[in-house]
Amino acid sequence: MTRLAIHTNNISDVGDVFTDLKNLDLIDLDDNAIETINQWSFRGLDKLTSVWLFNNKLTTLEENVFANLPRPLDLTLGGNPLQCDER
Repeated sequence: MTRLAIHTNNISDVGDVFTDLKNLDLIDLDDNAIETINQWSFRGLDKLTSVWLFNNKLTTLEENVFANLPRPLDLTLGGNPLQCDER
């Protein structure tokens, strides 16, 4: 499997459930209820080039949460109530 679409499923937490899906290049998590993404959520997904998180409940993102993913990364975060840290 290279693409996983689990949008519109009322998912609130992804934890690190994707770590064994090494061949994924796209994860579609749009229109869920995800509140947090941590640095381990996409660990080991070296082929992942697209992460879609549009319309969730993300307010903050941990520093470097996407740092270990390949570049360029197609990342959608629109529609989330993200708050900027003024550091």
